[in-house]
Amino acid sequence: MLREYLAAHEKEVVSIMMALFSQEKAVEQFGYEKKQEGREEGDLKRAMKTASNMRKRGASSEEIAEILELPPETILSWVGKV
Repeated sequence: MLREYLAAHEKEVVSIMMALFSQEKAVEQFGYEKKQEGREEGDLKRAMKTASNMRKRGASSEEIAEILELPPETILSWVGKV
């Protein structure tokens, strides 16, 4: 009986299955993007902490920027001028 129903409504069944597949992929992609955002946020916090520690030890903003491979303006906004 199920086979007959599915055969009679094949286009509708395929459409529903494709929608479910698309939804599953969208949810999977959203989770991946959220995980990446969390990693990037963690990387930024670590870089800020490192810049702060380097500044406390006497490194110039230019030195910090070079080591962290960030624009000097970013370092200046985090730790101020030397």
